[in-house]
Amino acid sequence: MENFVDNLKTLCFEASLDTDEQKRAKNLRRRSHASTVAICAIGTVFCAALNETRQKIHDQTKKPSLQGEPGRKGIVVGVIGCGRIGQQVVKCLLTYGRCAPSDILVSTRRPDALKRLSSLGVDVGFDNAKVPS
Repeated sequence: MENFVDNLKTLCFEASLDTDEQKRAKNLRRRSHASTVAICAIGTVFCAALNETRQKIHDQTKKPSLQGEPGRKGIVVGVIGCGRIGQQVVKCLLTYGRCAPSDILVSTRRPDALKRLSSLGVDVGFDNAKVPS
């Protein structure tokens, strides 16, 4: 399938590339973007399916919602590292994965990323050992 903007130089990412080395690296950018999208999609679908399955099993026992019970939470998702991909994964889980902000635990070395995520209600910290426990 041909990309119709390939011939429109002003709309192409490559228009701002100056050197041949930068032009050769453009495929890495596309692959990186595709990897990010795939990781976010897989994580989001998995968490949404797991939460839904857990709720259906709980409904079969004729008890109230998992979220409504004291001490019961949805699945807890841990993200170690909060770079570009980690932030996208967290945003997708919040938006599409049916995860509450309190059900997401993030550990990173970057305090600026922690501030953005903590303002969303995500549990953030610097201790990677806390995430899987």
